[in-house]
Amino acid sequence: MARSLKVTRGRKLRIDSTVVATAIHYPTDSTLLFDGVRVLSRLVQRATAALTGGPRRRIGAQRIREAKRLVRRIEATAAVHATTTDRAERPGLYRRLLELTQTSVRQAEAAQRALAARSEEATQRLASAVRSVAPLVQQVITQAVRRVLYGETVPAADKLVSLFEAHTAIVRRGKAHLPAEFGRKVMLDEVEGGLVTRYTVLKGNPPDAPELPTSLAHHQRCFEQVPAVLTADRAFFTLGNQELAEDLHIRSIALPRQGPLTVKQQEVRQCAAFRRAYRWRAGIEGRISVLKRRFGLDRCRYHGDAGMERWVGWGLLAHNLRQISRSVATRSAA
Repeated sequence: MARSLKVTRGRKLRIDSTVVATAIHYPTDSTLLFDGVRVLSRLVQRATAALTGGPRRRIGAQRIREAKRLVRRIEATAAVHATTTDRAERPGLYRRLLELTQTSVRQAEAAQRALAARSEEATQRLASAVRSVAPLVQQVITQAVRRVLYGETVPAADKLVSLFEAHTAIVRRGKAHLPAEFGRKVMLDEVEGGLVTRYTVLKGNPPDAPELPTSLAHHQRCFEQVPAVLTADRAFFTLGNQELAEDLHIRSIALPRQGPLTVKQQEVRQCAAFRRAYRWRAGIEGRISVLKRRFGLDRCRYHGDAGMERWVGWGLLAHNLRQISRSVATRSAA
């Protein structure tokens, strides 16, 4: 539609990445363990009611209250004003919380086995819910034991930060005001006219540079030509990406190198074409800000991998339609 209305011709391409947060609370070992106790106790209550045919009883209520009390005490030991005695109490509190969580897992697994023996649709749904949640809670227990009791450093890729949005990744982008973000990394391609032509929701926290060849290939499929101007920040620079852009005969390439530059490289950086293209690159930062403030890309409200894809896709579709309509309206008024 944008091409037919001459909103864009695909002559310029700029690429950047951002993070779309998931709707989770700040993850700590204690709160994740409490989430496990709470969710599994709730499932066991529903399972017991389904198996006995009676009213739902408050199974595990005492365990939930005890877990909440332990979480509050653990948080108090981590406070700035906590004393040395309070901090020494921390491992013991965690051991008690881990015991409560493990008890909840065992109880849920017993309920799941009983549910699996029944053929009713409702009981099968409950059994499926327990099968999906119990392994996640067990993973939380394992990482808490490694981190808190054994003092190990658990890699970000091995950490579970939410029972409800298990696909959430820990993303570190080197920003001082956001040392760690919890969500999904999204790659965006933008052309002149303010249109986002491609987005990709990435898994984990991969580097940006491998996405540049995919962006160029997609641009060629959409516009049947390579862009005359290609620009991105230094995270996208590799020798392979630079050579690919040169082999495609892109007229203006603004991919700043990392590290010290030779005299020739400094001359390239100072030339007017490079500086003009790199100034245009800065516009994608504003585009991302608009997408976050006006089109919901600050935080995803849907659930799961598919929900993240839909949320980002609908936001970008709405943004592109607005850009097209504004361009057409401006031309008509002129």
